[in-house]
Amino acid sequence: MTTATTPPVSPHNRANIDGKEQDLTSYIKDMLSEMETDFDQMGNSLLTRMHRMGRKMDQLERNIDDLMHDAGLDRSAVNNHNNNNDHDTKMMSLSSPTTRNDQTTGVTNNQNNDNNDKSVL
Repeated sequence: MTTATTPPVSPHNRANIDGKEQDLTSYIKDMLSEMETDFDQMGNSLLTRMHRMGRKMDQLERNIDDLMHDAGLDRSAVNNHNNNNDHDTKMMSLSSPTTRNDQTTGVTNNQNNDNNDKSVL
């Protein structure tokens, strides 16, 4: 079994290697520091944008509330209406596709399928 041996390093080469290691270490520290700074700046920018977006959403909600108030609507009536629509939509999606009516024509899907079959013949 042979083992790899490294040749002895002369003092001049050792100083050269140590200098390169220090340069590399310094370069890596500088790069990590720069990355940390960039990351902090991006994080702060993102947080600033999120806060602006939140303020805009709050303003939009206030404007909608004002419009609803001017129209004589209250939020609870609209929420109740939306909940009823959600329930109807869920129930419609749960119903069988063969018995569900087409909302635009009032024709059931079976009738549509029958018409499609006839047009193919």
